[in-house]
Amino acid sequence: MTTLLPVTAIFYGVVLLFSLPIDPPESFKAGKEISIDQPIDDDLYLAGSEIYVNAPVNGDLVLAGGEIIVRDSVAQDLVVAGGDITINGAVGDDIRVAGADITLGVDVQDDVIVFAGNLNTTSTSTIRGDLIVFGGEVYLNGTLDGELKVFGGEITLNGLVNGNVSLRGGKVTFEGAVKGSTTIAADEIEIGPRAKFSGDVAYWQKDGEMDFGTSLSGVTATLNPGLKPAKEVKWWYFGFAAAIFWLLYVVGAFLMILVLNALFGKYFQLAVTYLREALVKSFGYGMLYILGAPVVIALMLIIVVGIPIGLFLLFGYLFSIWFGTAIASLALTYYLHQFYFPQWNKVLIVWMALVAFVILKVISLIPILGTVFIVLLVASVYGGLMQLIIRVNRPSPAPQL
Repeated sequence: MTTLLPVTAIFYGVVLLFSLPIDPPESFKAGKEISIDQPIDDDLYLAGSEIYVNAPVNGDLVLAGGEIIVRDSVAQDLVVAGGDITINGAVGDDIRVAGADITLGVDVQDDVIVFAGNLNTTSTSTIRGDLIVFGGEVYLNGTLDGELKVFGGEITLNGLVNGNVSLRGGKVTFEGAVKGSTTIAADEIEIGPRAKFSGDVAYWQKDGEMDFGTSLSGVTATLNPGLKPAKEVKWWYFGFAAAIFWLLYVVGAFLMILVLNALFGKYFQLAVTYLREALVKSFGYGMLYILGAPVVIALMLIIVVGIPIGLFLLFGYLFSIWFGTAIASLALTYYLHQFYFPQWNKVLIVWMALVAFVILKVISLIPILGTVFIVLLVASVYGGLMQLIIRVNRPSPAPQL
């Protein structure tokens, strides 16, 4: 029974999102430049070119924009997607952040996951949980109480890590201290004079064995050929390929949003009305589609005559799942437009849908709960669209004679 609690909590979160009244000027803001200068006692969602958070937020904070600076504290989770990101306020729970240039000078009470072109954690930063980084150039200072895992091009560790460390990159420079065990796999490894290892070290580099000098505190460093990559692929290729993939994915989602809005914008506007009126029913229809469609497709593929139809349905189903987040983003934007922001024009709706898409993709990075939330949201949106189709195609009652 207890395993159902997270699912139940997320489901009722979706219900509240679409049914309860909210104060849009405070809980959601969008614009070119946004500055929060007064304390916020609830969750806060911001989207804009420039975002400055100068006052405490006593809930979750979700941000998407170009330049983002968080100067004050966040009581719960912080989720950020943008270009140039600086976080200096204390965070009471997890951080999920994706951006081009990211600076973290924070006191974080739980885990941090980062996707970055360049990441710099300052000497004043303290992370109480684990830190996982996918990036190009990564400079780590400050203190980390949990485990550290980094996949990057150029990695420099100057701070203190109290847990275990795993570094995989093109070049690793080590000037910090590790109290747990350490695993390093890189084309080139440099051990500086301030480096200290209090746990055993397993490593691999192109030049083979290396001298760790005085950095080993009563422990051993072992060259492990098993850490060598299966193929001689530069580590920065991985980051570059991942960046290109996500860029193309976002561009594809934007084009999909653009086309859907041009062709079916008015239908999305009608569908969100059904979502507000009958969310539970919409969710049921959506889950029936997500779980039931594969069964129907499998039956069609088993029957020889039905193979062409089954392949067609399979393509459509995979397409709907792949772009499910983009479709849900457009529906969510129309919900906000219809009930809270009627001044939004068609161009702004498209751009706000893209911002919503990026935010939802960042939320999906939250382990388990993020995925469950996205599935339930997409199911509810698809259910609302199905209700619209059913009502539009329902035959009119016969006239009374």
